[in-house]
Amino acid sequence: MGTTPFGDVLDRASALSLEEQEMLIEVLRKRRAEAWRKELAADIAQARRDLAAGRLKIESHEKMKRRLRKSLRLHTE
Repeated sequence: MGTTPFGDVLDRASALSLEEQEMLIEVLRKRRAEAWRKELAADIAQARRDLAAGRLKIESHEKMKRRLRKSLRLHTE
């Protein structure tokens, strides 16, 4: 059975020195954080477009919590 690309990456990372592994971890963390920021920015931009187009409405967090709780009760009953 062949190895997977992910398994290959793990094997190669294990072959690195401890210092190199720490550097790899830090690089991956920074890249993931940057990807998350870009994803969040895109979500915010879409929400703003939806709000401007009238597809979203602003409501208080209390009202949102009530609607969520009601929805959760309907799904668990």
